[in-house]
Amino acid sequence: MLLIGRNQRLEGFLLNVYMAELSIWGKLGLVNKCQKLMASRVFTSEVQKRVSLFEVKEAIPEYKKNMTAGKYLIYPHQDAKPKAEEEEKRA
Repeated sequence: MLLIGRNQRLEGFLLNVYMAELSIWGKLGLVNKCQKLMASRVFTSEVQKRVSLFEVKEAIPEYKKNMTAGKYLIYPHQDAKPKAEEEEKRA
């Protein structure tokens, strides 16, 4: 992408910087607006699957096959079950 000579620019947005510039009333107004948008389901995310940190390596190829179906949430605090323990429960 060529930006030079086309009167174009590339910008970033950091919420914490933006929030620091707002007054307390501005922050309350923004929070109120976001709550209304979430309640009306304008802000939504589909969750396809929840995985532990120990399952990430196996989950990535599965996720790549159908990324539009929803996000994978990673729970780092979730313990991995040893495979031997899983086999015992099935028996």
